[in-house]
Amino acid sequence: MTDSGKYSKLTDKQVAILIKHGCTAEDWSNIFVTEEFDAYLVSNSAFSGVVRIGALSGEVTDALGNEKPSCIFNAVLKNCTIDDNCRIVNIGIHISGYHIGKGVCIENVGTVQANENASFGCGTQVNVLNEAGGRQVTLFEGLTAQFAYMLCLHRYRPKLIEKLQEIAAECVKSSKAKPAVIADGTKISFAREIIDVNIGPSTIIRGASSLINGTILCDPELPTYIGADVNAKDFIIAEYATLDTAAVIEKVYVGQGCKVAKHFTAEHSLFFANSELYGGEACSVFAGPYTVTHHKSSLLIAGLLSFFNAGSGANQSNHMYRLGPVHEGKLMRGTKTGSFTYMLWPSLTGPFSAVLGKHGQPFDSSSFPFSKIYNLDEQTYIVPAIQLESSGTLRDGRKWPNRDKRGKNKRDAISFEVMTPYTVSMILDAHEKLKKMIAQADPSSQTIQSDEALIKRKDAERAVKLYRRNAELYLIKKTLEYHADSSSNAGGVYSDYWADIAGLLIPKTRLETLWQKIETGEICSMEHFDAEIRLAQQQYENDQQKWVKEKLRQIINVDPEDRSPATVKKLTERYKELNSEHIQAVLADAEKEYSQKSKTGYALDGTENDKNKDFEQVRGLFKDNNFVKELRNNI
Repeated sequence: MTDSGKYSKLTDKQVAILIKHGCTAEDWSNIFVTEEFDAYLVSNSAFSGVVRIGALSGEVTDALGNEKPSCIFNAVLKNCTIDDNCRIVNIGIHISGYHIGKGVCIENVGTVQANENASFGCGTQVNVLNEAGGRQVTLFEGLTAQFAYMLCLHRYRPKLIEKLQEIAAECVKSSKAKPAVIADGTKISFAREIIDVNIGPSTIIRGASSLINGTILCDPELPTYIGADVNAKDFIIAEYATLDTAAVIEKVYVGQGCKVAKHFTAEHSLFFANSELYGGEACSVFAGPYTVTHHKSSLLIAGLLSFFNAGSGANQSNHMYRLGPVHEGKLMRGTKTGSFTYMLWPSLTGPFSAVLGKHGQPFDSSSFPFSKIYNLDEQTYIVPAIQLESSGTLRDGRKWPNRDKRGKNKRDAISFEVMTPYTVSMILDAHEKLKKMIAQADPSSQTIQSDEALIKRKDAERAVKLYRRNAELYLIKKTLEYHADSSSNAGGVYSDYWADIAGLLIPKTRLETLWQKIETGEICSMEHFDAEIRLAQQQYENDQQKWVKEKLRQIINVDPEDRSPATVKKLTERYKELNSEHIQAVLADAEKEYSQKSKTGYALDGTENDKNKDFEQVRGLFKDNNFVKELRNNI
């Protein structure tokens, strides 16, 4: 930005030129310009308060990517500083109170105004997860999924919450102290009103309706985009994000790489990295990374979600209350809901579950990861472990890293893997729990009671085998990898229990250390907090290795340090056997997509013999599918 020391008052000649070009000013002595200022490039404009203008030369890029000359035309400017080489054209009401950076293009807008003591959305309290409050998260520029999760979910540690709130307050204070800025290279066109919004470098705003009290962060390499008819109030929008096509948000954080569009509405919600939100609505939602809803009639409310996919018409309800909407739903990572699913809070699912049907009573399936939950005759049923053989589950784990839309600055820490100490520890617990439930159940009954839900005996017996097979497969696979790598796991910590902190998988012992460092003041800033989270992320492989070695010893009764040829051969043969069984099961699931039933409706107007040909032209052959070929190569 231009050094304010280079400004000087207008000369009499410059004032005369400006007046000749239809310009007016409350007081020409309050207009300051640089030596390179060209008065001939300013016309039909009005100035009030103190206005500083830099050089007007060269060209700038508008919101559509067109090159246009720098100038000020048909504008109303009040108490502004305008750095070099800007284009400001057709301002309906005024631009007031902003420092406008170099190369900015602002065209065809109504009001762009920054008031004194504006907070730019920082300090906004979001009643996330619980509509009635009690889990408020404070918005600030450097907010991360991990910080928000701890502030929201760990209320049972008051000292921790106090310290986290102090860190947030310092971040808010720092943000409020900043001047109102439309940073270098920003492009704004056809926006009706922008009031008290700090705008990062190279942001593109085109056709927004109303942006009030917010911060837009931007990385010039992958600009943040705010599009047509967007309404936003009390917000922070992170880098690499897109808001478009009549999205409406209020008291919302939109994380890095998120897309919010197609009339989606949200209030009191947090959306973290790479979430996609179209058509539906959200209220008091804590949406961890990769939360996806693409349908008009879907409602997300008072839920904790991550790696989540909502089917069309999926609805959630927290209306079974007497003292207010206080119930919460927690769907662990990787949960999916089918079309027109209805869930009554408080309910809880295990990781990578699929929920189908309407559930008029709360249920808890968290003890059984990778399950299908469905409703039959108003009764909730659980099919444990079935998702372990789903081709969709395997594909999900592979697609998420490839769909990361963030640039170099990745604020949220994310663990992408499906089979991890977090999920496998749950698998092992589910295996033991199911064995006990089967042993204790009435032998004459075909179902087993699990809290509010039922499990069919045959499904429970099958799940015991699936859980065991997949746990053993994971442990042996990782052990063989460690043997081949021979790297040390120095710095790793062991914990039987692992936590999912809004996308980051972390051993409980490491999490407890983090809690203690915050509570004692050792971690007293967002920089310190982020550094500790990065350390946990960097140590994931070492922590996983310690966990795998201990569980191999406990579960398979093999010394993980025994690298003798006999032991390695035994593990390798067992791995091949288990892996072949697993992949064959996944392939069988995938092949359903190529069944005769899936070909229904193909070859319209043709003969029955044309059906296979038509299907093959559109879908190809099962054996040629890239996912299928990859799986077969791994057998």
